[in-house]
Amino acid sequence: MIEPEISLALHPGDWFRTAIVEPYGVDLIELAHHLGFTREHLTALLHGVRPLDHVSAVRLEEAFGVSSEWLLRMQESFDLAQAGQRG
Repeated sequence: MIEPEISLALHPGDWFRTAIVEPYGVDLIELAHHLGFTREHLTALLHGVRPLDHVSAVRLEEAFGVSSEWLLRMQESFDLAQAGQRG
C-alpha cells in the first residue's frame, strides 16, 4: 500500500488557533483564565505541542460551541497520522 509521506491531519489546537483565536484577536491570558487553563497549557495546545484531552475539548465546546466530539476525532486523526509517520 502506498501512503503519502506528509500527513494532512491537523492538530485541533492548530485549527482552533488559526480559525478562532487569531482571526478574532482573542487574548490568550483571558482565554486561559476563562477556560481554567494555565497560559502555558493553552499555548502548548494551540501550537500542537500538547494533545487535546477530553476535559479541554468539553471546555472549548462550552465556551465556543465547537463540538468536543469533532475536536477529539481531529486529535485522534492527528495522532494516527503521527504514529504512521514514525513507523
